[in-house]
Amino acid sequence: MENKKKLIIELNKKHSEMFQAQRLERELYLSKHPTNVVVFKCMDGRIHMPTVTRTPLGIMKPFRNIGGKFDLGWPLLNESFDQSVKKAVAKGNRTLVLVTYHYSQGDEHRGCAGFHYDCEESKSFTENFRKQILRTYGKNNGVVFPILVGLETDKDALIFHGEKGKIVDVSKITDDSRKNLINLFQKIYPNMPDRIMADLIPLVQGNIKCIKETESNGKSLDQLVHGEWVLAVGKGFDWLHTPNMALIVGP
Repeated sequence: MENKKKLIIELNKKHSEMFQAQRLERELYLSKHPTNVVVFKCMDGRIHMPTVTRTPLGIMKPFRNIGGKFDLGWPLLNESFDQSVKKAVAKGNRTLVLVTYHYSQGDEHRGCAGFHYDCEESKSFTENFRKQILRTYGKNNGVVFPILVGLETDKDALIFHGEKGKIVDVSKITDDSRKNLINLFQKIYPNMPDRIMADLIPLVQGNIKCIKETESNGKSLDQLVHGEWVLAVGKGFDWLHTPNMALIVGP
């Protein structure tokens, strides 16, 4: 136990140093891609969106709960999310909301335990939450744009769900040129504001890189299955969000 305590302290120090070292990189990224990116996700420790999109730490604002189950009727969640939206608006920026679910292609029991490993149930629930965000802020409001995104954890591949049942599985993209990516995503999100679209594409490009690295290096069984040994509840645990280390509940 003492060794694990020391490991947590060392991780905190390492993350702090990394976060500070990435300050200019983060500021440069945000100057190029100012869209506020919010992620609603499962507390599963294997899901780390900065890793699968290759973005600097601190760009995405995560909300985490078991199974990725959320309801804007929860007062604290509503207030915290709305504050994020209002801060972005005050800076003249829009908000892209990634409402996520996850599953494993290789073994359903490596999927989401919060939904009893039922991917369709998970997908349905998160889609209903996406619709709740639309009802709250207004359909086609042009400021808050929620989308349903799946994560296949074996390959670290993102699956984007668009209008009329259209889907883009990033692992199946063969032409990763910016022009082709914009063309693909404009087809599934025809009403997405240009600024949000321009800031979504780098996330897709980062995921393509991540998928290629995962395919090249492979994943050990320890990486594929649950290996978390820390439970964190509350705010301020971004530094603890190392892949497959902690179950984190809270913003």
